[in-house]
Amino acid sequence: MYGVSFECYRVQVDTQSSLGYEAAARQARFAVFERLLQPGEILLLGQHLDDQIETLLYRLVRGSGPRGLSGIPGRRKLGQGYLLRPMLAVPRSTITRWATENALPFIEDPSNADTRMDRNYLRHTVLPLLEQRWPNYRDTVGRAVSLQRAAANILESQPLQTITGPFGEPGLALLEGESEQELSHRLYHWLIACGYCSPGLRRLSEYARQCLTADVERSPELGLPGARLSRWRKGIYRLEDDGSEFTPPKHVVVGQALATASGTLTWERGGMGLPEGVELQVRTRLPGEKVALIDGPTRSFKHLCQAAGLPPWWRNRLLVLCQDETPVAITGLGLLRGATTLLADRNSAGFSPCWRPNWCFDSIE
Repeated sequence: MYGVSFECYRVQVDTQSSLGYEAAARQARFAVFERLLQPGEILLLGQHLDDQIETLLYRLVRGSGPRGLSGIPGRRKLGQGYLLRPMLAVPRSTITRWATENALPFIEDPSNADTRMDRNYLRHTVLPLLEQRWPNYRDTVGRAVSLQRAAANILESQPLQTITGPFGEPGLALLEGESEQELSHRLYHWLIACGYCSPGLRRLSEYARQCLTADVERSPELGLPGARLSRWRKGIYRLEDDGSEFTPPKHVVVGQALATASGTLTWERGGMGLPEGVELQVRTRLPGEKVALIDGPTRSFKHLCQAAGLPPWWRNRLLVLCQDETPVAITGLGLLRGATTLLADRNSAGFSPCWRPNWCFDSIE
């Protein structure tokens, strides 16, 4: 009739999702939109003013922050294209009246009548009561949404003061004297800016408290889908987990670069170091292991890593290089006392190992 093509897609909704059934269904629906949008394409959705008000009330009773209380955005990026909602300022009654007057047929989704769903309960039970008492509530609540959006934009325009970890880990700096509330607010906006769905306010506030009160060498963690946050010293870092297992190489040859699925080994030449061509066995650290750098006392592996500024999440990824089971070097820390008999001629330049693990992490001890 109208020459408009129609495509139907079925989605699987995670009924056990911590987001709740309605939010999980929305997430599944938008995943399809994002997949289908081509570069520069625009998707128009028909949400109206009543939807905007329902969203505000729904988020209010769930304890949302400034961005959540700013309502549904009228325009935003979605995948390779854009999402626009041109009717957000138009009440449902206006749209229904226009469709009726112009004999435009429309379909009412029968699930919209199910008041077991939170939004439907607001639509059919709560909002009619509000209208009885305050007939113009749509205008005033709509104005509140606009003011809240402006306030959220101002808050989000403030610099987050991000930092980078020793191996390029993205992080958020801890600020001197900031409160738990201030840190949880910055964490929320940092996660949103990074494309993550922020945890609930209670979890985020508790994590902020742990980060501000824990000892400097402690590393409180907060789990995210496919990643986690870890506090280390003066920052909170986002660690992505690709689910792969760390498998170090079994042997290396001094001077020969090696690339594996778990990381890349290169060698620096100059000064005191290992002689070229020597084959060494490789393992990771042992529980409670103590070692001595070539010019230092015996210390625990943990204390050596702390002194070298290596964050906890890398420590199970460092390689211990051995000759006949005697450790001679640890990547990231340096040569060990066991390398004394193996060192290259002092008059020639030896090799030192440089190891960069890939992005996968064990749990922090």
